[in-house]
Amino acid sequence: MSADGTSDVSERGGDAPPAEERVTRRPGVARVATAVGAVSVLFAVTIPAMWFTGVAAPLPFRTSLFWLMTGFVALCALAVLAAFRLGDRSWSSSLVMTALVVLVAFSWPVLTTVGGDLAASLGLSAIGDVAPVVIAGVALWIGARLTREPPFAIVVGGAVAVYAVVLATIALAQVVPAPEPLAIRDVDDTAPDVVLLVLDGYGRADVLARNFDADTSGFLGELETHGFFVAGDATTNYPFTYAAVSSMLNASYTIDAGPIDEGEYAMIREALSGQTGMFQQFAVAGYETRYLLNAWAGSHCGGLVDVCVSGGIVGRSLWNLARMTILSPLVDEIWRNPLNNLSVDQLTALDDILLAPSRDGRPVFTFAHIILPHVPLRLAEDCSRTDGGPATEWGSQPELRSERRARYRAQVTCVNALVLEALDRFLADRPDAVVMITADHGPGASLNPNHSAETVPDAGLAERIPILSAYRLPGCEDSYRSDITPVNGARAVLRCALGSDVEPLDDITYWVDFDAEGEATDITARVRPSL
Repeated sequence: MSADGTSDVSERGGDAPPAEERVTRRPGVARVATAVGAVSVLFAVTIPAMWFTGVAAPLPFRTSLFWLMTGFVALCALAVLAAFRLGDRSWSSSLVMTALVVLVAFSWPVLTTVGGDLAASLGLSAIGDVAPVVIAGVALWIGARLTREPPFAIVVGGAVAVYAVVLATIALAQVVPAPEPLAIRDVDDTAPDVVLLVLDGYGRADVLARNFDADTSGFLGELETHGFFVAGDATTNYPFTYAAVSSMLNASYTIDAGPIDEGEYAMIREALSGQTGMFQQFAVAGYETRYLLNAWAGSHCGGLVDVCVSGGIVGRSLWNLARMTILSPLVDEIWRNPLNNLSVDQLTALDDILLAPSRDGRPVFTFAHIILPHVPLRLAEDCSRTDGGPATEWGSQPELRSERRARYRAQVTCVNALVLEALDRFLADRPDAVVMITADHGPGASLNPNHSAETVPDAGLAERIPILSAYRLPGCEDSYRSDITPVNGARAVLRCALGSDVEPLDDITYWVDFDAEGEATDITARVRPSL
């Protein structure tokens, strides 16, 4: 204190330089802080795409989506970093804050999960939607306070990097390994082209007539005119897509009764990426293999796929990325799910894809999984887009069931017309073709996917388990059975087209939850032959 009563700040250091200046006085610490911040940004930029394309078992890693999504996040990170630097922050502080902002902005699924768990633990469901925003705000506030000096920047940046590395490790653990080299045989010149067409969520004719007032007899009659056998008592092996489609492609069950383990997840990933079962057998036989990618996260071209047919990948990646942000609720309302439009485009182009010439005149095996007539229910009978709303998704609200079923009926009509157009042209040019058209599961107008096998109602099973199933196996008509399941349908295709030594398996239906997690339960006795 000076004689006149004023503070002598110069002697006591009260007028110390700001943190930005102090950084320059500790160059070693500043360099370490900057390096840690840079690593944090690197991982923060790649995490959102890794999380979407690989983390949630049994999703396979999708390289194309990963790079598109990562590129977009990187642009956002550069903009955030530039904004912080304009505010005269140090490099270390700017980098760490950029990493925090990017992780918070593009980790909405993680934040909502944490918020939901917190709300459940406190017994306050009302805070479930508020908690993620509060968690994100607190994280950013703490980061802004702690990154003013290099030592704190190292601590915060290190914590961000560790969090990001953990997520990256989990995601990369799901990457499907490359297949072993195959000994390819010379294909017989008379071998037929083969098509496996999966129409997602297409129910069996009797169920659609009874529950949806949908008459598919004309469509099925046209299939029979083209040489198909329609399995009138067909049921699925699993009620959800991951397990059902992977088992078809694997030509064997990917999940057995009991707890689902990592070995079964690995088998699902390998099958969905075309590295086992049907793709492997057709590749060994010398076929050209084609995989028609869709907007579903489990769609993935693996090492045994010769031709990967994709479309609308930019829209898919940006839509998925936007739904990983805090804007997710708005995205679902403003930017409509691309599943419908992409699926219609794929069905419209299906005949061109099937008739495209192969390399060296080889026969072709084509796998096409079309996400129709599955939700979202936004297509009219002529395949034009309709308005959105809660009735466009499956759910248990009784008051919406009638509208939901009418929308589903319209999408079935749209799909029927497009499939017949493609088949007319393809089979006229390939009269000896082997074709399997099947659903993975039926609709779910009143299905709650969180039901266990013990609590799922009979009404839900009666819609979900019976499926469309039709086979065209020229010369192999002895394989036809009215109650065949997709696993045995795939094996019948292999026997007919390749002469493979694969005998029929027992037709089993398992109950598996929406994400193929937890435990599988054999419900065959409950659903056959009652459905």
